[in-house]
Amino acid sequence: FTIVSLAATGVTHSHYVDVLGGIEADFLKYAHRTIGVLSIFIPILYYKLDISHFRRTVKKIFSWGDADWEWMKNTWSHIFTPSNHKALARNEFNPGQKIWYIFIMSFFPVLYMSGLSAMFMGGSNESANLVNLKVFHMMFALPFDIMLFIHIYIKYIREWIKDGFKLF
Repeated sequence: FTIVSLAATGVTHSHYVDVLGGIEADFLKYAHRTIGVLSIFIPILYYKLDISHFRRTVKKIFSWGDADWEWMKNTWSHIFTPSNHKALARNEFNPGQKIWYIFIMSFFPVLYMSGLSAMFMGGSNESANLVNLKVFHMMFALPFDIMLFIHIYIKYIREWIKDGFKLF
């Protein structure tokens, strides 16, 4: 929920701030900031409330075996040769999920720090440093947005399309 909310509020605010009215733009800005600050505490909360699953998750995402590399090879053939009908395993902690978790663990701190810095540097006039910091923040947010869209497409949209064509 937090990643989707951050992506939706951040992208909408940064692209449509000039089109939106003051109330809507401010709502998106403060929603993005609030969700961003709250999301800093989610891993800590997860660790405190369910340490066994937290440790299990970390252990699983950093353990790679032959089956994971085979999954990666099958992914490329699935993408570039879809006629081979080789289905990808959608088991828990498949390499796609592992990459997603590692990506989040690696780059979310960069987004936290750049976002918090931009919040505290912000004022009525935007300095060149603040603009550069926002661009830096957006450059790291863009891969999240792309990976999030890919995840939503694979998980939901593609299945809806496949189910829709079964009707005909």
